[in-house]
Amino acid sequence: MHRHGSYQRKRCGGTRVERFCCPVCRLSCTVLPAGVLPYRSSRVQELEQHFDQCLAVEPVVSAVPRSRALERALSDFARRRQPLCDLLGQLISPAQASLPQLWHHLRKTLGSLEAILGLLHGRFGTSLLSDYRCLKAAPG
Repeated sequence: MHRHGSYQRKRCGGTRVERFCCPVCRLSCTVLPAGVLPYRSSRVQELEQHFDQCLAVEPVVSAVPRSRALERALSDFARRRQPLCDLLGQLISPAQASLPQLWHHLRKTLGSLEAILGLLHGRFGTSLLSDYRCLKAAPG
């Protein structure tokens, strides 16, 4: 792999994202820095705080306006609730957890959103918000 270039994610505070290219097969890939989500304009920490706030047992009303990106992520998480409950099986109880219950169990069991994302990617080849193709193993 050779360094192919880079770009800045302006919505993530101007974070520099490196691009690499394979000289043999000519495929390129992006290496995201820690704390940056794929296909999202918000950072891991922002998303974690937003979910904590919105999915608390007694949601906190905040004076800070919610961004559309964070609301879209929450909506995507809601769509993934049942597949995640099915996938995580006994790690989550009950198996038919509501969205706030699922989030509470994930946070209680695994801790940070970064740890949750790491488990979903490493063990199951998926993510919290979508079933991204880039997380799947390359064919044979």
